[in-house]
Amino acid sequence: MEKNNEILVLNVSKKLDAFSLRRAFYDSLTLLRILQRKVQVILPADLDFVDFYHAYQGDQELPIGDVHFILAGEEGYFEYKIEKAVLTERLIIQAPLFQRFGNLIEDYCDGFQKKYGAYGYLRSYDEYRQNNERTLAKRSFNSQEELLRLPKLKDDLGNIFIDCQHLPGFDHYFQGLLFTACWIMYYSKEYFQLFPRELFAGVQQVEKVTEFAASPQQTIKTRLFNDPTNWEHPANLKFQQLYRDQLAIHQLSTTNGIGILQEPMVEYNFTEDFLQCIQYFNENQQPTYKSQARFFITRTIDRKTAENKTTVTRGTLNARAYFPWLNEQKNQMMNYRIIDPRYTLDNGVSAYEYYIRHFLEIKINDESYQNFETILVFYLPPQALDNLPLVELQARFRDVEVHVVKALLKHRPAPTFDLKKGDNHLRVVFADYSYLTLPQRPLFS
Repeated sequence: MEKNNEILVLNVSKKLDAFSLRRAFYDSLTLLRILQRKVQVILPADLDFVDFYHAYQGDQELPIGDVHFILAGEEGYFEYKIEKAVLTERLIIQAPLFQRFGNLIEDYCDGFQKKYGAYGYLRSYDEYRQNNERTLAKRSFNSQEELLRLPKLKDDLGNIFIDCQHLPGFDHYFQGLLFTACWIMYYSKEYFQLFPRELFAGVQQVEKVTEFAASPQQTIKTRLFNDPTNWEHPANLKFQQLYRDQLAIHQLSTTNGIGILQEPMVEYNFTEDFLQCIQYFNENQQPTYKSQARFFITRTIDRKTAENKTTVTRGTLNARAYFPWLNEQKNQMMNYRIIDPRYTLDNGVSAYEYYIRHFLEIKINDESYQNFETILVFYLPPQALDNLPLVELQARFRDVEVHVVKALLKHRPAPTFDLKKGDNHLRVVFADYSYLTLPQRPLFS
């Protein structure tokens, strides 16, 4: 890989009042003057940076509207933006400059985040590019062998891109907040209005978690490993993936049409008034994937009263954990997935196989599973229904008994199959996803 050994710094503030915005912006400019004595203005072309900097010195009140400028120095690239009273600063700092001023930069980020921050991070720029650059032509830092291994998808025009949503350091955004996994990350109280604070404070197998108790922003700082330039070490890559899995926000925010194709360590249930999340732990009370769980921590937040409730349960999963929708009259249990295989390179074959095996090969022992028909419904676009890769799928399931049965859904023709492997059973239905919007129609015939 062609490496630059640069450090990427991102700080994003909450919405600030005029005084706080001016002070935060002045501190940013001061840091820039310490790091680089000579800079070249890239945007806007008519900016006199020295005059601009001095305009923010002194105590007189200055109106600050939207501001955006980009500067290039000998050892760094600096971008600053104020938009709708939110300050964003993005720095790409070369390794020699970071070696000299790394402690100062980290201290500055700590101070910014404690006072003003909504979120931010420090990380290797190479690591950021590896996990977030989706355009094949721009990935000159990858060998051909590496490119072949990376997950891919198509856009509406048939162009092929890297599906970065599968990668551990991808920057997921959910309800305006950033979730990623990298060297150092900051989370503010803006997050804790959506998710339990304990999720961020209690992550395991990281270098260090720091809670700034006196911070107005209730900031939590997480350091995944010790050296940002050593991010490619196998142990650090493992920590990066495990951290991402422990929060599992990527399970909520994927837009690739198929999902992550991975079991969760956390599952979320959002309603207008409540948030519920279930964390899965093994016998040693370490985070684990759902099918291996023996301890379950359920956290509930009442959005109206801000009341938090936590319960801890020990046991094993039952059939309802996999098939939560129940029709007792017909002895049917159901789950579903909404899939758009048009963006995949294999017409959805790998996604179908993953989900079918996930729900067929479960290891549970409860009476309801044996007495109920378990059903997995794939809701698809109409054109995907007309082009189901049944031959390719059959080749993937040579170890499974497959029987074609009549259409299961009323009003809509739906290819339907019964699968059996050992004592496990599953009915698989492919259905038009417009059926989801049809009012007051029974799901099952």
